[in-house]
Amino acid sequence: MPSHFCNVRGYVPNAFSEKNMNTNNVKNVLESLYVKILKRVQTIYQTDKLSLNQYAIYLRKVIDSISEAFILIIFSIFVNFVLFLMMKIAWHSYLVMPAADHFIKAHSDFASEVSILMGKSIIRFPVELTLRVFLLCISVCTACQLLNAADYFFHTKNQSGKYLFSGLPLTIITGWYLQSIYEIENIYLLCTFTALPVFCMFSGCFEITKRLFPKIKTLIKKVNVLIKSLVAKLKHRFPQ
Repeated sequence: MPSHFCNVRGYVPNAFSEKNMNTNNVKNVLESLYVKILKRVQTIYQTDKLSLNQYAIYLRKVIDSISEAFILIIFSIFVNFVLFLMMKIAWHSYLVMPAADHFIKAHSDFASEVSILMGKSIIRFPVELTLRVFLLCISVCTACQLLNAADYFFHTKNQSGKYLFSGLPLTIITGWYLQSIYEIENIYLLCTFTALPVFCMFSGCFEITKRLFPKIKTLIKKVNVLIKSLVAKLKHRFPQ
């Protein structure tokens, strides 16, 4: 048999074997790439799923906190309405007594300020007073939570300590805040009106802010961890 036939017969199997080898290499590369992509997708899915669960948990906390705040406000409005109605009846009953003239002459400024407050609407005044007290309480409690002061003034105290170190200062702060709004100089008179809504709501406000807001040192630690993670990823992706 001619030699060139032998060469052709030897060449054809070699060509097929090389072709099969190249095909297997491509197949292995594609399978490896597919496995890497699948793992990456699974990782992203698990991460996104975890993030979604965290968002869902926090959203649930927000909804529960809004519901709790709504109940606190409604309860405080009702109690404030009953108290204001009783004070209004008592004041007008006192004015018809003979001793009222002597009291008004002796304490004209105080009597004038009491008359201003007693002249407020029996519906609108309890509502707006409660809302203003709530907004101020939730603001102060948020600041205390962020600055880690809530543990010292509220969370580590017993019930009497909570009223002494949190409720009483908040009553004075709200009284001072409402002086310019209602144009009343006697802060003790205003504290008489603010004490009840403050004592009804301040515990709930501290619990709500603890549930929703982290301490500022915890927030700083999380930001530092996030920054370090981003820097490490950038160094890994863009090495010098």
